[in-house]
Amino acid sequence: MSLRTPASLFPPSVSTLAPPLSRLAIRADHPLSPNSPVKLHHLRDGMFGFTGRKNSDGSRRFHAGVDFVAPIGTPVRAVAPGRVEWIRPPVSGYGNCFLQSFRWRDGKVYFAFFAHLSHVLARKHQDIKPGLEVLALTGVSGLPLVRNGSPSHSVHPCSSHPHLHFEIRTSGDERMPDGQHLRLDPLDFLGPVPYQQDTIDYLLYKSSIA
Repeated sequence: MSLRTPASLFPPSVSTLAPPLSRLAIRADHPLSPNSPVKLHHLRDGMFGFTGRKNSDGSRRFHAGVDFVAPIGTPVRAVAPGRVEWIRPPVSGYGNCFLQSFRWRDGKVYFAFFAHLSHVLARKHQDIKPGLEVLALTGVSGLPLVRNGSPSHSVHPCSSHPHLHFEIRTSGDERMPDGQHLRLDPLDFLGPVPYQQDTIDYLLYKSSIA
């Protein structure tokens, strides 16, 4: 069931979300590592949209959020004043995860989704504010840990790398299916975010020998 809490019950709307981590860098595999054959789509794998990922049947796979690279145990904080709507144990590919509601500058209520967490410290229906308490710790829960060089990385090249999967949803439904449905690009709410540094180094290297 979708959440239908009146927007008037939420704190004042915000124009820019606070970062969920103290340092934000978009997940992008280093193309020179054994896990990442040199293919252009690996440089954008952590972005929102069709980034080159494939389903098991070979069809294109939509990435419904943004992946922020972070060491396991990195504190996760609220992105806006709001409330923790629900918390889920690791029963799916998202692993430990939770959903935060907030009101945006258009007056509508949206939902920030956090996944692959090692621990969730927040409580269901807890009122939260950005920059204060730690709500969770990053991890790799829900991700298949594959050995370096495994063919599985051609399907999901960042599956063994710790990161925070972050989505913006227009529904608070706890059982929402994967895919593009009812998701928005998180960068429209967060603003520009850089790639992780090792990918930038690789791009500079490639341009220097081109």
